Amino acid sequence: METLSAVAVWGYQETSEEMKSMLWATVCELEQVRNNVREEMKKKEDFINQLVNLLKTVNQERDEAKEQLQTLLNKLKQFNSVEQQFSADHPFLWPTENPQPNQAWASFITEDSANPPRLERIPIALNWQA
Repeated sequence: METLSAVAVWGYQETSEEMKSMLWATVCELEQVRNNVREEMKKKEDFINQLVNLLKTVNQERDEAKEQLQTLLNKLKQFNSVEQQFSADHPFLWPTENPQPNQAWASFITEDSANPPRLERIPIALNWQA
């Protein structure tokens, strides 16, 4: 009797072999879906790892650029302090207000700007001793 009621519950005239076959097909399909999901998750994890590595590289390059900038700023500060010290020690070489070019040198350049300078006009002391 129980067998008859079980067949009546199915509502179909399917045998247990057909049901096992359908169950096996469903299990195989489910396994295929699981494999596809695992594959997609692996691809996404790989992509995330690539992004993390790229972010690390960008952060490292940023830090290196900051260090280079700081080094350059330190050198610039050092140069400015040396320049200020030099201009304080030698104010005639580094005029602070309205710097004017050396008038003798400027007139020499403007007077002979079309011709090459001649040796006797260049203010150099030549001491030839034989």
